[in-house]
Amino acid sequence: YGRGLDVEWSVGQERDIAQYLASGFNRFYHCGFPWSFLKPVALLALPSGYSTIVVPDDFGGFEGQLSLAPDDSQTYVPISLVGIGQVYNLQSASSEATGPPEVACLEPLKGSTQEHGQRFQLRVFPTSDQAYTIRAQYYINPDYLSGTKPFAYGGAQHAETLLESCLAVAEKLLDDTADVHAAEFAALLQVSQDIDRRNKPQPLGYNGDNSDRMNRSYGREHNRWPDPVTFNGIAYP
Repeated sequence: YGRGLDVEWSVGQERDIAQYLASGFNRFYHCGFPWSFLKPVALLALPSGYSTIVVPDDFGGFEGQLSLAPDDSQTYVPISLVGIGQVYNLQSASSEATGPPEVACLEPLKGSTQEHGQRFQLRVFPTSDQAYTIRAQYYINPDYLSGTKPFAYGGAQHAETLLESCLAVAEKLLDDTADVHAAEFAALLQVSQDIDRRNKPQPLGYNGDNSDRMNRSYGREHNRWPDPVTFNGIAYP
């Protein structure tokens, strides 16, 4: 179709391009690799007297533990994320209970509209006795590029990978083949994943003391290290 500069795209071509972009970005974002840049931390406002709050529109699932702090404090304490049934059972047993929320569950909301898909809310127990802030890390469902949102998640270091992903989709749908762009996308995807791994916690190395392996002659206890492990001056058996 060209760049749309020398020859103007038709309405049908613009519709095709939008499809290639959407599918190409989906293939990159949801390729099965846990991208670090798709897990931001959100601060959710829980007003006084509330037991539910709607999570962000781009919510795709929690990562790790939730934590809670009163609005007049920066001291966060953990909240247990449990099943829906457990929270409802607690609410039915103590419907008037208020205080700092101790447990929470994720609750899918029924229905969708022409403007948005399904949404989710967080239900807590007990009902908040004052205003709180809930801190949560979550997976996001990224928006597609548009005139008002021209920048992709992940930064410029993944630009070529995203481009080849979109071109691979166009190659498949237009030419009914997976050729040059599909191979280039596969190669660049590995590069992008290697780049992203540098932003994650690094392993400390291989633990090869074999202390929990059974010794054929003397049994398990004779094969353990004689001294306990210490960390910050504390001994652990």
